[in-house]
Amino acid sequence: MANGQSLIRRDRPFLAAGVLLIVFWYLLAIPLFFVTKVYGYGFVPSAEWAARIYGLGMWAGLISGIFLCCVLFFRADTLPGDDLKKTAAILFSPLIGFGLGRTTCVMTIPVLLSIVAGHHAELAFTVKDATGPSEKGCSSPVVLQDLPAFFNTLCGVSDDLRGALGPGSRIIVEGYGTNFGVYATSFRDAAR
Repeated sequence: MANGQSLIRRDRPFLAAGVLLIVFWYLLAIPLFFVTKVYGYGFVPSAEWAARIYGLGMWAGLISGIFLCCVLFFRADTLPGDDLKKTAAILFSPLIGFGLGRTTCVMTIPVLLSIVAGHHAELAFTVKDATGPSEKGCSSPVVLQDLPAFFNTLCGVSDDLRGALGPGSRIIVEGYGTNFGVYATSFRDAAR
């Protein structure tokens, strides 16, 4: 089996390099995403970065979804479970691949820049909703406009600040990061 793998690597070096790059990308991005959500308020990319990377993020998601679907389709015989589970995995893989690819594209560069070259930064965001109920893992949420899913909610915002915010109002997010995004440490109303 090892000889067959080495032949594939020799015959298709760009494919092997591409697969390794994608695997490395995911192995780097997924832990960063969870770490930013577990410790503190989480990482918030800037609205400008999200708008700038929107097209590339869509393409990355599309390519990741197609790639994951193709891998599962052509390797279905090696997947554990019965035919129904294999079919469900293949059918839902484009959605999972799209979400992973887009999220990875949107967040990896700002997170790495914040870790490497971060400083105290303040970013302004527009509030979409400040009256939503608390959910498991997110108390006192404020939903922001113009940000992708998973990054559009600030958790742990004080009730006094939430009461002063409404749709269209501005909130300042302070923390450690760059102009591309911050690890949020505090919030304040931009009108004050």
